Amino acid sequence: LAALQASPILQAHLLRQARENLNDEDLYSLLSLMGHKPHRAKLEELGAFLDLCPATVLACHRGHLSARAVGLMHRLSPADQEVATRLIEQYRPGGSKQFNLVEMITELVLREGTTVQELVGEWLAGTEQPAENGPQRIQGLLQTLSARCWPEKTRLEKQFQQFVRQLHLPEGVAIDPSPSFEDDSVEMRLRFANADQFLARWDLLKTHLSR
Repeated sequence: LAALQASPILQAHLLRQARENLNDEDLYSLLSLMGHKPHRAKLEELGAFLDLCPATVLACHRGHLSARAVGLMHRLSPADQEVATRLIEQYRPGGSKQFNLVEMITELVLREGTTVQELVGEWLAGTEQPAENGPQRIQGLLQTLSARCWPEKTRLEKQFQQFVRQLHLPEGVAIDPSPSFEDDSVEMRLRFANADQFLARWDLLKTHLSR
């Protein structure tokens, strides 16, 4: 059971075999043992993992590719899945970075009718070994893809960063825009080392804020 919980691919394989012999009630019990909600949609989702290209299946089984990211891979061709998986194997981005990478690649491939190789070819090394300067290169790729996916948001971010630089903010002060630049509002955050430091300056701050 511990091995099953660690690998969505093992789960999918077991469930595919179980569906030939178990009724729905027993299948849902098996899903619960695996830590999933007992829904048919989850059965279908896990079963579809086995239909991905072999490289993607293996990366998911090894834990290099999250189940959440794998869920987007179905929208790519087997050839595109393989290239995207190779990229992830080289750089090993985790968490939200990995999901955002796959999400943007999928969005651009479908929107522009291009291939993953055309999108990320220059970031791919000759082998599946970790690339040199991996964190810097993958961050550069994420920024490039983001600018291509959301050019207006990228323009606004650069404009806002220039605005903040001109303020020459003191240490402990930060300015944030509204979420996704949905309006023109800004938010200022003040950081204090501890509550005593905050209380020592609170009267002065309150005087300015009430004006």
